Amino acid sequence: MIVDLRKAGTICAAVIILMISLNIIAGGCSDKSSHKNLITKDEISPSETNAETDDQQGKSQAKYDFFSEYRLERERIRGKEIEMLREIINNSTNEKEVRQAALLRLVQITEDMEKEMKAENLVKSKGFEECVVIIHPQSITVVVEENSLRLDKEEEIKELVSRAIQCNEDNLSIIVREPGI
Repeated sequence: MIVDLRKAGTICAAVIILMISLNIIAGGCSDKSSHKNLITKDEISPSETNAETDDQQGKSQAKYDFFSEYRLERERIRGKEIEMLREIINNSTNEKEVRQAALLRLVQITEDMEKEMKAENLVKSKGFEECVVIIHPQSITVVVEENSLRLDKEEEIKELVSRAIQCNEDNLSIIVREPGI
């Protein structure tokens, strides 16, 4: 029994170190100056800019700034986490339990990605122009682009997302982000 506790402790320590590393990486990537691959307004062709008025461009740029940047940052951080997990899995010097814990985390990330995409698409299918779903270990956050949200629409979003992610509606919170902000 003591051996099993030591193995569990080793696995927990490896997971904690991994999570701390990811938080450090995430903190380092949150600076907007690190977004070298983002398209700036100057890089958009004239044919694209003529399709919208100046007011609409401002709103589109604001939408891009939040929803698209969030998705890019989420994918960037996940990519680094997946890379670190693969290194742990492929390193034969690591204990089998540590490699197994890394493999399970990799599977969890994949499942979360699928659930987020499914939930985001379901919310968009109900007429919301933009939506981001964020899965936390104990809760889910949904950010929608809307001027205001009626109670019936909020409940509809909670029902859709809870079904897609298979979680309790009480663990869901919805944040309304006004267009153009």
